[in-house]
Amino acid sequence: MQKKSFSIPESIIDLIYLVAEKKLGKITKEKLIEELMDSSLDLVGSAKKIIFIDDQKPEHTKLLRELIDSNLLETMIVFTPKGFETLQLPGSRLCFLDYNKPQQSNKENFLLLNAYYIYHPINISLRELTKEQVEVLSHIVYLYRKENYKFLYLIDDFISSLKKMMAFNVVQQQQFIKIISQATDAIDYFYQQIKTRAEQSDKIKIFELNYKSLTEEIEFFINNLLEDVENTTAAFDNGFKQYKKYIKPLQLEWSAGAQDIWEKLDDEAFSQINTLQNDIKLVIQNSYDHLQSLYHKSKGIARECRKLMSFIEIDLLDGSVEWEIDEADAILEKLYEEKEEQRMQLDRIFYYYQQMAWLQNRFPQAEFKNLKGLCKIISKEEFLYKFQLENTLFEGID
Repeated sequence: MQKKSFSIPESIIDLIYLVAEKKLGKITKEKLIEELMDSSLDLVGSAKKIIFIDDQKPEHTKLLRELIDSNLLETMIVFTPKGFETLQLPGSRLCFLDYNKPQQSNKENFLLLNAYYIYHPINISLRELTKEQVEVLSHIVYLYRKENYKFLYLIDDFISSLKKMMAFNVVQQQQFIKIISQATDAIDYFYQQIKTRAEQSDKIKIFELNYKSLTEEIEFFINNLLEDVENTTAAFDNGFKQYKKYIKPLQLEWSAGAQDIWEKLDDEAFSQINTLQNDIKLVIQNSYDHLQSLYHKSKGIARECRKLMSFIEIDLLDGSVEWEIDEADAILEKLYEEKEEQRMQLDRIFYYYQQMAWLQNRFPQAEFKNLKGLCKIISKEEFLYKFQLENTLFEGID
């Protein structure tokens, strides 16, 4: 049987660079991939610091036990044991070695990080890690290493991205309303021409009912949902201003935007920044349902506009009334373009919020802790005991 070849995805290389950091030195990505794909497992005299372990290969199992016994293993990131090929990896366990670890007081412990369920599906057979998922995994490792300031720095980046998205979202909603108004103006102009007819047909009565329903939906959208979103944006802006007001003096003291700002924080400042960041998360959390409703309602309004315009052109249009078909089609096309832009913008807001909240909810103090099913500082004895008990490499984190 021909051996399957792998080309390690860019996202995994990015993850390795983030986790390994200074240990890699100035190695190029090409050289790094070459070393990772090296089939040789002989570490004698080697400076190899990252190794993929394939659970299905006995020689890999033996090597992993040797690494653990010699206290060289610092971090193990575990991907799906049988489905790691969907991520196009040469093994299901990504191991980071530390050759100085045998001299450290915690030499018999290492971080076990479960990445089973952290992925983005490409299709039914392939998965990938997004840039933000790579950041999430690497920052759990940073917390384990007590580099907690990097956690705050990442959340700061999420918040800054959300600030831009929230501001643009308001503009997006205003543009959507503008196109909706054009559509309803056209429909209303048609309605004014037919509503005074002495004898109204059943089709005209159906049109009136649907038109009334549409105007009520639009009124609710503008007066309720849009108001909720505007309030959310205002609350987010207020939280963002308070947050920036607090950290601005810190940025003036050091070079703005650099991680060394966060590294030098004292305990009081660290705690206050973490609290303010969590407050911003809560603003979106409390308004999440409103944002979801906004998208679903706008989708429904666009659909009803299209149905009503189609009803006019197919069932009601005759030579006695004016109706510009090309103009109506252009309005509908623009309406659906705006609806799609709105959907994409809200999806981006939801995605960034979810990545940020995922981390903050699990590590509310911006400090590492063992979490069932996700991450654990595990001892050599515990890991090897489970290996002997289950006759397999330890897959879960209890």
